[in-house]
This record gives sequence, C-alpha cells and structure tokens, in this order.
Amino acid sequence: MVNSSGRGFGGRVRAGAGWSEKMKRLPVPITLILAALALAPLPACASSEKTGSVGSAETASTTEAANKLPDEQPGIRGLITKADSAAGSRFILVEEKPADTAGSLKASVRFNNETKIYRRSGSGVENIDQAKLTTGKTVSVWFTGPVAQSYPVQGTAAVVLLED
Repeated sequence: MVNSSGRGFGGRVRAGAGWSEKMKRLPVPITLILAALALAPLPACASSEKTGSVGSAETASTTEAANKLPDEQPGIRGLITKADSAAGSRFILVEEKPADTAGSLKASVRFNNETKIYRRSGSGVENIDQAKLTTGKTVSVWFTGPVAQSYPVQGTAAVVLLED
C-alpha cells in the first residue's frame, strides 16, 4: 500500500519495489518463518517406503532369487491369535504379547494379491499358502501402504514370514 509520500509497506519500502527487496527489509524472524512455510510441503512429497525391498507378484516358487525379505525390520512380530478360516477371508490378527489386554503391539493384517507369504526353510525361505497361517503360529509382518494407527493397528501385508 502506498501513502501520500510515495512510500509503501509501512513507510520502509518504496512503491513498486520487487518481492526480493521487500523480503530484505523484513525483520529476520518473519523472513525465517516465511522460508519455513515455503519449504514445509516438500517432505510430504517424499516416499517413506523403500523401493525394491519387496518384489512384484509372481507364481509360487521356491527359488531364493524370488524370495527376498525386506531389508527393514518387520512392522510386528508375534502370535497369530485369530485366523479367519472362512473361504476367501484375507486377514489375521497378530499380537506381540497376547496376554496383555492393552499396551503391547497388536495388528489386524489384511492380505492382497501382492502379499508374499513365506516360511523359513533351511538357510532361506519358501513360498507357502495363506492356509498355513493358523492360530498359535509366530509370524513377522512387513506392511505396505498406509497403516491405520488405531488399536490394533490395521494395515496390508507386503510380506508375512511364518517363523515356526
């Protein structure tokens, strides 16, 4: 805004001054706040998922090349306390400490067509069917996509590893 003296912006910057000149005249804390606000959306554009850690869908195979476990730690390791045996059911409930009613990690784990299900076999892993994931078995689960931070957490499995 320009006043009668031809000066604008609180009398400190002349009319028609460019944005960079106005920024030079702002107090340092305001400049830092504006810079932080301008850069804040950038981390949201980055993906938190590692690429290449889980392979694409493939036919059942026992070859080591096709059965790579993700590099990161699993989202949960625990006992299967519910495995729905209904035809077509695609979920299990995994609990870190089933005796705890609250406080320990619990996860409702969904399966999709890309979910890899393995069992430890000698020095490697082998593909297995979801039907082998029964109540009382110990599993490690790596999630893919968003995980609802409810209790229990809810997410889709990228990889399920049967430990026993």
